[in-house]
Amino acid sequence: MYETGVSQPEVIGLYRNAGFVEIGPFGEYQLDPLSLFMEKELVKD
Repeated sequence: MYETGVSQPEVIGLYRNAGFVEIGPFGEYQLDPLSLFMEKELVKD
């Protein structure tokens, strides 16, 4: 899982291109319009 600010479009694009998808807040994070939460499912060979 990963969290970044919404004003970092280059970082967001990098993670989306790597296969990350947006999710809701995780752990103790709260919903915040300035934060973006993402995850990528890892597959074991």
